[in-house]
Amino acid sequence: MRATIKDIAKKVGVTPATVSMVLNGSLKISSITREKVLKAARELKYQPNEIGRSLVKGRTNNIAVVSDTFGSLFSYEAVRGIETELRKEGFNPILYSTRVETNEDMSMVRELFLGGNSDGVIFLNIFSGKELVEDFQKENKPVVFLEGMIEDAPGVRFNNVAGAYMAVDYLVAKNRKKMKAIIFAAGLGGRLKEITKDKPKALVEVNGKTLVAYAIEKLDYYGFDEIIINVHHHYQQIIDFVRKHYSQQKIHFSIEKEYPLETGGGLLKAKDFFDEKHFLAYNTDILSDIDLAAFYQQHQTEDLSSLACMQRESNRRFLTDAQDYLCGWENISSGERIISRKVDNMKTAAFCGIHIINPKIFEFLEQNQAVFSITKSYIELCEKHKIKAIDFSNNKWIDVGKKENISKAASIFR
Repeated sequence: MRATIKDIAKKVGVTPATVSMVLNGSLKISSITREKVLKAARELKYQPNEIGRSLVKGRTNNIAVVSDTFGSLFSYEAVRGIETELRKEGFNPILYSTRVETNEDMSMVRELFLGGNSDGVIFLNIFSGKELVEDFQKENKPVVFLEGMIEDAPGVRFNNVAGAYMAVDYLVAKNRKKMKAIIFAAGLGGRLKEITKDKPKALVEVNGKTLVAYAIEKLDYYGFDEIIINVHHHYQQIIDFVRKHYSQQKIHFSIEKEYPLETGGGLLKAKDFFDEKHFLAYNTDILSDIDLAAFYQQHQTEDLSSLACMQRESNRRFLTDAQDYLCGWENISSGERIISRKVDNMKTAAFCGIHIINPKIFEFLEQNQAVFSITKSYIELCEKHKIKAIDFSNNKWIDVGKKENISKAASIFR
């Protein structure tokens, strides 16, 4: 039978009130009596009734940790650190999984945490609305955001830039070969309408920085020391901008004067820039926090290409096998489906516009017309060649080629 405060009091020969004061850390009890009480509690294997204590003290000693997923390496390491520090201070972490995106999610969070189930909340990689933060502040409920920063709320962000430099320093120390990359920036920016009427999509700004600047600096952080940019629409503006702001870097241009060649044609036109090493291709109209060094590390040298993908809403998706190798493609809106290699239990993956490419691919691209999409080639080539979708669903990513996403990108990538 579970020991109680009365059992300890009887064993020591004191009142239950005295035992309670000792167990709650009161300094009014003599050291001799305190030691007797604590010794008896250990011998009786006494465990306090936390629910009862929380009712008396008005606190639960529980801290809620809310995340959209606990399965990623990032979340796992973060939760380990949170748990270690909380336990040092006498708190218990309680994990809750929700995206906090819908009204139902918001209501659940309010009921759970404003109802007295925890003394505070840590939101891990959650981008909650400001309204929810205000609700917590009104109730004097401490709340902290880890990675998902909200205006006027305390938060902590990781220094990904410093981490990138550390990764690059490590690679240099290991004498890793220099890496090349291509930035696709020749698009007309048709989805941005009036914004790209007089300037190229690559010079559209998010938080005062152009998209091509984001791309160049990201590649530079991760050790891609020589870059070629394919250009077409208002191409001279891009060339002038890059030469003015990045004159110290090795940046070349592949000019598509007459018409844009799309990703496949643009890649083929820039063929002579590349050597025998695998290289990275990066769409200028996307922003993400994907670790390019980790991506490069996951790429298998025998594969024809590796594609950064996510589990997200998208009308156009690659189809993959159990090992995440491409076997087809589908367009949900049109109902079109192309199966290049028949397999059981196909999965889906939405492309993020970042890929690592084996230069052997040029052997198969030269048979195409001048204008073609690299996606089309991937669909055809995956029948006989290994093209792998590598999942980055736990990362932040947005397509800034859509007008409505510019403001969203500004809030996500501050």
